[in-house]
Amino acid sequence: MGRQFVLKEDKFLYSKIEDEGVLFDLESNEYLRLNTSLNSIFKYLGERLSLAEIKKRLMEEYEVSEEECEDGIREAIDLLKKKGLLDEKSA
Repeated sequence: MGRQFVLKEDKFLYSKIEDEGVLFDLESNEYLRLNTSLNSIFKYLGERLSLAEIKKRLMEEYEVSEEECEDGIREAIDLLKKKGLLDEKSA
């Protein structure tokens, strides 16, 4: 559980649009739309919260099961890592 993630803030520009967000990848010149839940996960990763704290906050915000929440976090992390916008560090 000692996983920590750090956003590569020098690789993108972020804009919040209501409850959603948009990332502009400065290297690929591509946009990535963040729906409300992905935007929340992105925000919490930026605050360097633990995965357990992110899950707790998301479960308070959204009416989802623990399994759905964990799957959503995992998918978001995988997407951001694949796009090169997130690093994983050992805590």
